[in-house]
Amino acid sequence: MTPTKGFEADIIATGTELTYGQFTDTNSSWIANRLTQHGFIVRRMTVVGDRIDDTVKMINEGLRERRKLIVITGGLGPSEDDLTVEAIAKALGRDTIIGRRAQEMVRAKCQEFSIELTGRWKRMARMVKGTSPLVNPIGLAPGTRVRSGGTTIVALPGIPKEMKPMFEAHILPMVQMWTKEQVRTINLRIFFGKNRSTVLRQVQSEFQDVHLKIHAKPPAHDRQGYAKGMDMTLMAKGADPRACRKALEKMVRRFRSLVEDNDGRLEIIEADL
Repeated sequence: MTPTKGFEADIIATGTELTYGQFTDTNSSWIANRLTQHGFIVRRMTVVGDRIDDTVKMINEGLRERRKLIVITGGLGPSEDDLTVEAIAKALGRDTIIGRRAQEMVRAKCQEFSIELTGRWKRMARMVKGTSPLVNPIGLAPGTRVRSGGTTIVALPGIPKEMKPMFEAHILPMVQMWTKEQVRTINLRIFFGKNRSTVLRQVQSEFQDVHLKIHAKPPAHDRQGYAKGMDMTLMAKGADPRACRKALEKMVRRFRSLVEDNDGRLEIIEADL
């Protein structure tokens, strides 16, 4: 499977609680999966603490490498160490402001949750000058989206139950408009009998438009992997999801035939068709 030129993304997860190991960054893998399903190539996923210069550095690297999309999670809350908006502004050489529309959003959410709108909560209305806030249907902090050259930077809250619906509402439609591609996958487990290397080379040479990723496992006494099996993912990408599905199904039939002809067996673990 050949990557789509130009549609590349970076993901930046912010929060000292992540770099201290107190919490696991699940946002980045979820976002990467959604972007990959719709034709993007995620080039880099980075976790940084609550230091503005670390976030600025990663944004600038994405801008320098001309990413189509940079997604940042976390750092939009009311605390003094929530600095994502300031980091974006610094990277772009712009000012930060208290956005009028963003403040209206925060005020409405505070009223909904019976929270007093103090200066602390007004911090969540911070925006990079010239940008508009993104509606947060679950929590208090709006997201933000800004363009710089050919790169779009989107900042979303770090709380997964807030981040996911905002991604689906604000990022996914944009991604689908850009790529017009989707990805379909099948996860397999192969119990090889003999000629494993020959079978793998054969199926890869016959289906060069389908990406085959083997998942590594710890070493075992069973060198052929017959007892434990070898897990792998087949991935096809294109504008027509039916064509992707047919390509995968054809590859699986051929793969199964080759494996069984060599005293092995193939199992489908999961299919996203």
